[in-house]
Amino acid sequence: MSLSCAAAPGGATRNSAPITSNTTTPDGTDSGTSATVRAITFPVSGGATYNNTFGAPRSGGRTHEGQDLISAKGTPLVAAVSGRVTSLRHSLSGLSGNSLSITAEDGWTYVYIHLNNDSPGTDDSANRFEYAFAPGMALNKQVSAGELVGFLGDSGNAEETIAHLHFEIRQPDGGAINAFASLRAAIAAPVLPRSF
Repeated sequence: MSLSCAAAPGGATRNSAPITSNTTTPDGTDSGTSATVRAITFPVSGGATYNNTFGAPRSGGRTHEGQDLISAKGTPLVAAVSGRVTSLRHSLSGLSGNSLSITAEDGWTYVYIHLNNDSPGTDDSANRFEYAFAPGMALNKQVSAGELVGFLGDSGNAEETIAHLHFEIRQPDGGAINAFASLRAAIAAPVLPRSF
């Protein structure tokens, strides 16, 4: 899988005017289409580079249902919203590798895929929990927007690409929406120091 990336104009994590949790606004693309904008905190501490790749073809006839946020392996990841951890997968197998999902009180879910699987400074796939997830991270844990939840990496099928967070926003019915406009409008993530 090849990743095309470009820094978002004005910075990927720029602050913007407050957005209601489900407004429809132009997404800034040439198509003139509009997109659902969710009020979120940018999930990568210190920002990331990314392009709008929602719907792009993927292996096996799939299409891309998220946005790939590119930053250094081990970069802290934060909760995009306050909510409950509704899935936590600590496994090297499958397309996703290490992953977690946070579901807000309104039923919308925010998915984090390809969390770190390597020991610091290596590509060893040792997959130690403390290098993938924040201390104390567990299924059903309540988290607050901006709270440390894990670390960016290249687990799953990202092992053959560069380190990135595959980030999805899913409606209460499970359908994915394009997260690009929400990321562009996101509140800047707190800059957290690396813990390893």
